[in-house]
Amino acid sequence: MLFVPTPYRASGQAIYTLSWSGISGVIGGLAGGWMFQNFGAQIMYRTGMMLAIVGAIGFGWMWYNLRKHGYQPLHPDDEAEGYTAN
Repeated sequence: MLFVPTPYRASGQAIYTLSWSGISGVIGGLAGGWMFQNFGAQIMYRTGMMLAIVGAIGFGWMWYNLRKHGYQPLHPDDEAEGYTAN
């Protein structure tokens, strides 16, 4: 939501939902099934755990940056100026 300009927030949310619910689910299912079949359940779950830890570290880093620098959304007038000056 923070990366999408205000006039496009609804479309951005729809694309985000589609990608994480649809495309990512298909890729995750295929990759997980392939790993389970070729390497076994233990390797598949360890890989999933490592990916979850990497994700948690990423969210922690994002939280730290927001905590340290704060979040200051753009004023709607600033957004409009930035997009009309292209």
